[in-house]
Amino acid sequence: METLVFGGDERNLYLYEMLKEEIKDVRLTGFSAYETKYVENTVDTAEAINGADIIIGPIPFSKGQLINTPWNREQVKIKDFFSAARSGQTLLGGRLSRDALTLAQENGVRTVDILECEGLEVLNAIPTAEGAIQIAMENTKITIHSSNILVMGFGRIGKILCKTLRGLGANVYALARKQSDLSFIAAYGYEGVTLNSLPGILGNMDIIINTIPNVILDKDNISYLNKRVLIIELASKPFGVDIEESRKAGLNVLFAPSLPGKAAPLTSARYIRKAIDNIFRDTVD
Repeated sequence: METLVFGGDERNLYLYEMLKEEIKDVRLTGFSAYETKYVENTVDTAEAINGADIIIGPIPFSKGQLINTPWNREQVKIKDFFSAARSGQTLLGGRLSRDALTLAQENGVRTVDILECEGLEVLNAIPTAEGAIQIAMENTKITIHSSNILVMGFGRIGKILCKTLRGLGANVYALARKQSDLSFIAAYGYEGVTLNSLPGILGNMDIIINTIPNVILDKDNISYLNKRVLIIELASKPFGVDIEESRKAGLNVLFAPSLPGKAAPLTSARYIRKAIDNIFRDTVD
């Protein structure tokens, strides 16, 4: 059974190296522009796709109508990828788009969204949180210690962010809607923030890290912010901050997607490897 690691960022390079030690028939493609001696690229991408039984794709799998292959010299369209695929294959990728899922079904390709695998979402929150803190350190002239930092959202990433920031000595504020989350926030020793109380604390924030894919920092709330605040956006569209209004206000907003692949690609690859084992173990069971 042949496995193909196709495209993506450095996570997939490390994953390929791990698989090479365990699996006899494993190939790599989609990294023709990556300058390193151990990368083995197949000559023909279509041939590689067609010949594989299992394809491990990028996270996220695509951007618009193109497969996510930042280290490849040639762009690969989603439709061309599935034109080369064949019935009976299994495709593992992250955030598979509606178009990708439709084409996969039409071509008889089984799909598994790696990011929806139990455990991986939680583990991925660790490098995401650490990466966000690294960005904060690199883009401010203050210490994390004693800074007022607002984490918007108390999900997987928000929880780990709050814990790590508190460990570094920050004054942690956490925005949540559910009363159960606000109770946990209080129990952990953070300052709980609701949508109603948000305007009252915004002016004192040094750093805001958003994890909510819904606009919270709208025109009204932006008016309360001090001009020195750093906003780190971790959520997907429509984001947690009104982009147009933030630009008008001259705020420093940094977008930080796919942080696990940037902040800790080796660790993230280990998480993915474990998730893949769980996927096929559950299939066998």
